Amino acid sequence: VVLAAVGAPIPVVIGARHAFESGNSRSAFPLRSAAGVGVVALAVAGGASLFAASLDRLVSNPARYGVTWDLVIGSNYDVQRDCVRDENDECGDVNALLNQRAADMERFLQSQQTVRGYTPIVNATAMIDGAEVTVVGLGDGEVRPVIVEGASPRDGEIALGAVELSEHHLSIGDLVTVAPDITLRVVGIALVPVSVDDSSAVLGRNALTSYDDAVRIGVFRHAAGFLVSMRSRSDIEPLIASFEQAFALPQDAFVGSAQADPITIVDYRRVRSVPLSMAVTLALLGMSTLALGLVGSLRRRGADFAVLRVFGATRRQTLGAAVAQVMLLVGGVLLVAIPVGLVASRSLWLAIERRLGTVSGVSWPVLPIVLSVAVGGVMLTLAMLRPWRHVSRSNIVALLNRS
Repeated sequence: VVLAAVGAPIPVVIGARHAFESGNSRSAFPLRSAAGVGVVALAVAGGASLFAASLDRLVSNPARYGVTWDLVIGSNYDVQRDCVRDENDECGDVNALLNQRAADMERFLQSQQTVRGYTPIVNATAMIDGAEVTVVGLGDGEVRPVIVEGASPRDGEIALGAVELSEHHLSIGDLVTVAPDITLRVVGIALVPVSVDDSSAVLGRNALTSYDDAVRIGVFRHAAGFLVSMRSRSDIEPLIASFEQAFALPQDAFVGSAQADPITIVDYRRVRSVPLSMAVTLALLGMSTLALGLVGSLRRRGADFAVLRVFGATRRQTLGAAVAQVMLLVGGVLLVAIPVGLVASRSLWLAIERRLGTVSGVSWPVLPIVLSVAVGGVMLTLAMLRPWRHVSRSNIVALLNRS
């Protein structure tokens, strides 16, 4: 009615009626059911394509999950592991040893032409609400961890991973006690997928403080090290070998390793192809369902097209009505399914990112969706060629007799 009122061509009006009517007439086909299946399948396919693109963007760029360095290098050799702040006189000796080692290591890194930049770090273990939290104390340097929200911590401040922040029910601006007489203010959410003696970590864990605060906290495991950015990743192994030779550390000492991906990223990378496979499968399912429904509908509409021919419609007009039915139904399904799927998937992806504390953002799969729609349109057109030819070329009497 609306199309007729605005002066749309008769074939378009008839095609719209055939595409969207309830299906109660004898010649009608349950296109609404096919359209509903198509909407669900294509919505999930569009959402899966956005999820796949965003996931690929995250796992392909280390900086987006917080790894802005190539190498973690350091030493925990001869450090008293049972040393607890203010409970053992040897703690002062431990910190002095760490400071001396850090100075020696820094001079070593300064002498290496293959090193682009570095930042000293110190590893500590804080107690927050009775739970151990690994703290990375950050010194001055060129390599900086990613701050997702807020600011980088200075003395008296701390930035927590998103998971730590959620589990301890904290938010930016809160005060948190990390040792019996040390309270720090939460100033940000940080990505800290590293500790000085374990280069593999879980996203959203750990905390970041200033170097001096990490030394003050009172640690159960204490080590000195550096986050190192290399001019070329091929220089990592030679640098580690030179480091071992320069400091003559025993086998049980932590020396260094190329930065390993966080466990979460490793797991995501293993399944990165699953959302894309799901998107392709569901897109094929949705378009196949629509094609099957439209072919069946056109065959059931033989009497309707014959009546149109009896009342003077030309072959071109009946073919136009059949084409309009296909285009309007498919266009309506895509107009509903794609935006709904993309919006839902965007919300899901952003919720996952907030949980992990990553900074990848949403990657909109515009080109894949355009190509998929184009390919699907071509396939649907090919599937409809025979029914369209049947409608436009069949004899009126044959159409009526068959119906």
